[in-house]
Amino acid sequence: MSSIDEIQMDVIETFQAMGDDWLKKYTYLVKLGRDLPPLEDRFKTEENLISSCQSQIWVRQYVKDGNQYLQVDCDSAIIKGIAALLIKILSGHPPEEIRTAKLFCLNRIGLEKQLSPSRANGLAALVERLQSGHSPESTT
Repeated sequence: MSSIDEIQMDVIETFQAMGDDWLKKYTYLVKLGRDLPPLEDRFKTEENLISSCQSQIWVRQYVKDGNQYLQVDCDSAIIKGIAALLIKILSGHPPEEIRTAKLFCLNRIGLEKQLSPSRANGLAALVERLQSGHSPESTT
């Protein structure tokens, strides 16, 4: 498995290949979000909801065989796509590696500059939750 930094470099290359065409980049993000497996309704709980976001974002985190896995669902296509991108980068790595990862790719691809203040706040809350290890379930 590739490291978090290696995956981020792949993400940067993918976005750089699209040039300055943000419509193409948004379309790519929306497709990533559409391709996410749906989060089961039983995980769409108040505890899994990120309350500081304008959109409804549910995050499920669980640990299996020493690695942390992430699942997300959201009612906003763009935020769901960004969540899918973050899952691609972080999910499946040890919890400590996820907690300490520096997510440099978001700045390098210029995403943060493209978001409205409320979406940027939602992104920050999502990143914080994904890296916090917030009550991950343990499965065997």
